[in-house]
Amino acid sequence: MKSVAGAVPQNTVPVCQLDGCDRPITHRNRKYCSRHRYLADIDYIQDLWDRPDVRAVREAIRQQNELEHLMTPLRRVEVVLSDAERATMTLRSFLSTLPTPSRLSSFQQEAKEAWASFHKGDSEPLDLFIRRHLIRLKNKNGTVPDKLRERVIALLDCCFDPVPFYDPGEWFLYNQSVWDEVIGLVRTYFKMTGSVEYALSGDDQSPRANYRKKLPGATGLAWQVLMWDEAGSKTLLNLVEEYLETEGHEASKLLGYAEKKPGAFIDDDSDHSLAQFEAREAARQQVEALPRLIEKARFSMTERMVYDYDARVGTEFDSIEEATKAAAHALGDKPSTVRGLRKKYRDKLNLAAGA
Repeated sequence: MKSVAGAVPQNTVPVCQLDGCDRPITHRNRKYCSRHRYLADIDYIQDLWDRPDVRAVREAIRQQNELEHLMTPLRRVEVVLSDAERATMTLRSFLSTLPTPSRLSSFQQEAKEAWASFHKGDSEPLDLFIRRHLIRLKNKNGTVPDKLRERVIALLDCCFDPVPFYDPGEWFLYNQSVWDEVIGLVRTYFKMTGSVEYALSGDDQSPRANYRKKLPGATGLAWQVLMWDEAGSKTLLNLVEEYLETEGHEASKLLGYAEKKPGAFIDDDSDHSLAQFEAREAARQQVEALPRLIEKARFSMTERMVYDYDARVGTEFDSIEEATKAAAHALGDKPSTVRGLRKKYRDKLNLAAGA
């Protein structure tokens, strides 16, 4: 009779379920041996991954990632627009600090319209501007010569040079480039008349030498008069001729006439008349010496402009302060700058008078 114990299998220890591994399992409820027990974690994770609730979370995460992917370019655009808005606000703040362009005079406005029309293909306003303000042509109804048009357009191009942050033509400039074009235009088209030659004669220099010396000053004054609508019906060349005639060396001619006829300027036996004559003669000589002192002092264009405004105190301006404000407006600068220019030109005059 066989025993019951002999019927029980001798090897009851479970082995690893990994194919090819027969290592025993030393812990209950495990399917793998100690060497391959990490596979149990993998199985657990796989079972967890396939659970419906986990699958739903995975799908929600996937949809969120797709939405983030779609929103990223929009966020970049939003950032760019925000930066552009900040830049625009900064630019507006900067532009608000820029000075306001001075109101254009009638002459400057006509110049701007003629300049703009010419560059759009219409030369008629330019021809009218040239005849009215610059040069009286012999052929009044004919076309303006092309070379003259080119000179005037080169001048106006300098007057309306582009200024940063401003529209073309907002500023009517008066700088070295403008001055070079104006004096070049006058030198090309001005013809010295007999009256001008007579006014520039009578001293040690020839009329031609005096003409070359005095032409820049007369041109600068004429251009200033034109710019501020004070020329009336006179053109640039008319004004230059007028200034050359009035600023000629008349003192030497009067002195020569007085030497030939000593009694021509005084009454008979009158001490009072003699005193009046001497006073008038001294004042006249001082006035006539002033243009030569100005030329000798070599004012800059801005100093000459301030001097011209100061000279109108008592006629157009009631005080020097009004002239200062007007000059500051014309220069587009501060009154303190005008006062500095006034001191400079006065120092130059004192230096020229003492030389």
